[in-house]
Amino acid sequence: MKKLLALILCVMMFVAVIPTSAFAGGLAVDNPLYSKAQYADQIKNMIKNTKSNIEGSYKVLVGDQVVYGSAKAMDDIIVGLVDGIGDTLIEKDRMTKAAVDAVKDNVRSYFDTAVAKKISDNMYKAYDKDGKKDPLLYAQLVANSIQDALTDQDFQKGYEAVVTFWALASMVKDVQDDLKDARKDFAASVDKKFQADFAAKYDKLVDDYIDTFATAKDKAEANAIAQLALDALMMPGDNAYATTVAAANTARNTALTNHESWLEAREAQSAADTRANETNLKLAKLAYDNVMNDPTASAADKQQAMTDYAQACSDYATESERIAEYDKATAKQDKIDVKNIQAEYNKKIRDAEYDHAVATIGAEEEWIAAGYEFEEINPWAASPYSGLPVVGNWY
Repeated sequence: MKKLLALILCVMMFVAVIPTSAFAGGLAVDNPLYSKAQYADQIKNMIKNTKSNIEGSYKVLVGDQVVYGSAKAMDDIIVGLVDGIGDTLIEKDRMTKAAVDAVKDNVRSYFDTAVAKKISDNMYKAYDKDGKKDPLLYAQLVANSIQDALTDQDFQKGYEAVVTFWALASMVKDVQDDLKDARKDFAASVDKKFQADFAAKYDKLVDDYIDTFATAKDKAEANAIAQLALDALMMPGDNAYATTVAAANTARNTALTNHESWLEAREAQSAADTRANETNLKLAKLAYDNVMNDPTASAADKQQAMTDYAQACSDYATESERIAEYDKATAKQDKIDVKNIQAEYNKKIRDAEYDHAVATIGAEEEWIAAGYEFEEINPWAASPYSGLPVVGNWY
């Protein structure tokens, strides 16, 4: 569970550094570092969603072309018309150098926590049989901890997920460029006179079902004005929501950090008690061996040595059981605390969402009453105003 807590904290640091706008038109690269099974699902979903989004974008373009072609063919019967029918991420402006460096820093932060935990958990391996820290054993512990962190399957799957996201982002940039080129070619092929005549002569179709580039541009400008008006009315509620969510995130991060400190202290105490217990047993065994191997020791001395060693073994077993119960209580409380912290956060977010809905419903009604509405932009001119493909998300 401590590992899960460390991973949750790593996600928060990662998401805090890489904003949603890190990839234009896509989602942020985050690094949740869950399990390899969850990463496999994320990678599958990223590929699936990206494929779906790319197909959807091409469908919009093809739909535009089909509608335009159909309109041309339709009008041709009447007036003789004719048919018409993404380099590296930085190089492609998909991510800045600063953002890439931030990702590196967050991977470093992950290893800072992961390696430190492995060293702490296995610190007993750095001590010799006399209970003294051995420099060579300590060096080996550090090397092994780093190697273990590097070869950790969850980390490797997380790294694979991030690389997959970046690769998809790069591919999407190529697709976007291709779509823009195809859109330019399509726009150049449009009969400008027919487009103007169509807008003038097919009122009902242009109003509701088919947009020329000119009518789509007008609608887009009207939609932008309507959006500004809606944003202004929604701003108080949006600001209050953002403030509440930020406070909830801060409170959760603080609670998780405090809990992490508590957990580390508990685990450090357990490790120290374990080392002391093992050292006491080793010392008792050394004392026993010393008496048993002493030719001058009397029978009474040897009997006492056996009695003392038996008591040491009993004490060792009792202390080991106590430490096991201590660790069990720690693990139980760890789960309870993390669950409660998340539950409190979820409640705050639910309350914020409710308050936001209450605060903004009146704004939407006021916006509608003022005569604003969003006009749907239909093919053949929908593509420039509809979304280009985005990288598939994590979920």
